Amino acid sequence: MPTKAELSEDTARLAVFPELMKFIGNSQVSSEHPVWGLEDGLLRALDFFFSLPELLGIATQKQRFLRLGRGDRRTNEPQTQEASFWAEIRATYLLNQSLGTEILGFEQPSPRRQRGTCDIVGMFEGRECFFEVKRKSADVRQKIPVPLETALTALAKEISFALTPQLQERDYNCAGLPTLMDDIRAYVAAAPRDDRGIPLPFRNGILDVFFSDSDDSEIWKEYLQPDLPEDIERYLLGRRDGKLELDKNGGQRASMVEQCRLKGADYLVSQIGFIESPEQIAKDSFPGITQLSQREWATKDTRLSGLSGIVLFRTNFEWCLVRNSLRVAP
Repeated sequence: MPTKAELSEDTARLAVFPELMKFIGNSQVSSEHPVWGLEDGLLRALDFFFSLPELLGIATQKQRFLRLGRGDRRTNEPQTQEASFWAEIRATYLLNQSLGTEILGFEQPSPRRQRGTCDIVGMFEGRECFFEVKRKSADVRQKIPVPLETALTALAKEISFALTPQLQERDYNCAGLPTLMDDIRAYVAAAPRDDRGIPLPFRNGILDVFFSDSDDSEIWKEYLQPDLPEDIERYLLGRRDGKLELDKNGGQRASMVEQCRLKGADYLVSQIGFIESPEQIAKDSFPGITQLSQREWATKDTRLSGLSGIVLFRTNFEWCLVRNSLRVAP
């Protein structure tokens, strides 16, 4: 929870986003809402979102915004839900400001759907198009749940080593947290040391913990494994050899393109991680891709199925559009 001084500073920073501030004031958003700590680019996107008229579905999106920050903080599920909502807000802003899309509504059924609704509907290049927003950013699913972060921060001071954790069990719900802390304490007391006297890493299948000198123990750090380009390709399009992807339970995992097809979407809009640029991901993912302009590409990859294309973007709004050369617009 932010201090009064931090909240005052954030309020002054948000004052340059009048539509957002008007909604926050009218809705009495609490000081614990995640909006207070957002970076300016996302705040700008939110300000645009709240400037939109009462479009179809927008009231539900506003309610989603108000519910952010709630939920069981013993897992990283609330952070995952927040990240998904922020991706949709960024996509809305990007589609309008960078691709010239007139936003017409949210969570609306496509006439071609087999199930569900599409996140955004808008007028793009002279026709009504349906956009489905996905987020491939594994860093959020690796975030340390709040109670675990608090416990590790206290433990670092107790054992006089700085701790850098990496979450391995991404559905961890902090069950048995005191026992986990006791296990780490016992490990540190008896662990083999390196030549600097630092314990070797602790690993138990739930969590890896790396130790370092206590000089920086006040600074919170955690290891995050970024998405690799091949992971992003399989997530978006499926395998090149056509074999099925399986989830951790052995069930079939549909690609994002397939999920979009079932919803009747025209475009997949996917937020990717922070390592590779959207252009590089496009070139890595689509064999034989052709560049049309600085930000636009074309492909005949049949994995795009009936979609018109994919928009790839990062949180800083860097983007590219990959068009499906095999798709004839209706």
